[in-house]
Amino acid sequence: MQCWNKRRHLLLHNFAIAAWILSPIPEIMKHARDIMENVEDNLRYRVQVDDLIDRLFHGEDTGKVKDIFWQEWDDFSDKRGVAYDRDFIWNGTNIENGETYKWHKLYTLHTTKVLGKFACRVTSKILGIGSAERSWGDVKHIKNSKRSHISADRIEKSVTIFGASCAQKAAIQQKLKEEDGTYKSNLFFDDEDLAISLKIEHQDVIKALPCARPFNAWVEDWELTKKKNIEIETKLVRKYGGLKVKDLDQENVVLTFSETSAFFEDCKGPSNIHRAKGYYLYAIKEGVSENDFEQMEQWPITEANREISKFENAAVQMIYKPKSSSNKKNLKKEKNVRVTCV
Repeated sequence: MQCWNKRRHLLLHNFAIAAWILSPIPEIMKHARDIMENVEDNLRYRVQVDDLIDRLFHGEDTGKVKDIFWQEWDDFSDKRGVAYDRDFIWNGTNIENGETYKWHKLYTLHTTKVLGKFACRVTSKILGIGSAERSWGDVKHIKNSKRSHISADRIEKSVTIFGASCAQKAAIQQKLKEEDGTYKSNLFFDDEDLAISLKIEHQDVIKALPCARPFNAWVEDWELTKKKNIEIETKLVRKYGGLKVKDLDQENVVLTFSETSAFFEDCKGPSNIHRAKGYYLYAIKEGVSENDFEQMEQWPITEANREISKFENAAVQMIYKPKSSSNKKNLKKEKNVRVTCV
């Protein structure tokens, strides 16, 4: 209660009071009538509304405007007169949805001289900060480190389009949720929709659909580390695990790189002095267990990368590193080649 009393004078401003007494929602109308029966509250709130009329109808005879407004408001609050003596207007969907400004646009804007115009303006105002917070979130989404110099005019247009798109997507998701009681994150036709149309299980569709795996067909800087690191090993296994190459000694033999582990050579033993320090990949022949490390071959990363590029791995998207050039204008763009085979 102390928090409310501290901020009460800021929240009960003129627009909020005017929208409160002009709300057609039954509970709010009853609350406004009960409060306005008190003489002190009635006078205080009328003064606030009169002050707002002076601002919104600046340049007109505001004394006459106020007189007409309070007469029309008296009819509105008592549901009296030709404009309000119709039961159906008090049970419309706009009242159920809390869209007061739309209700006034339909039933008071064209049947009153002042109240309808005034009500449409004050009840359509956004009183909370939620919209401002969402708009600022949209700005931070679009104006990132790569687009830090975007102009104010352009960011305003981009944020408007992005915000409208998010609102439309949320409305579609809400409608779908109301129809079947489920939340659908992807609004496009996906494998779940395909499973429903084919009348098969979702897992069967996932197994049947080819999934291209991106592969950077060059040795990246982090792969050449000289220190043992579990994170680097995990990244190596994720990049090379499951890919196939031809055996360098036997062309008809196909090797598969391990999907569980890699080997780190520390060059501490006398038999390993001729080997380079760093990580090596385990290459497994068909029929050999992944736990049988003695039967596996240890491939240097550079050789593995080169041979993978030569071998046609199934459903792998080969991404080649662009060649460097002294002239920046002649830099070649990154070339993506998707290779899919059985």
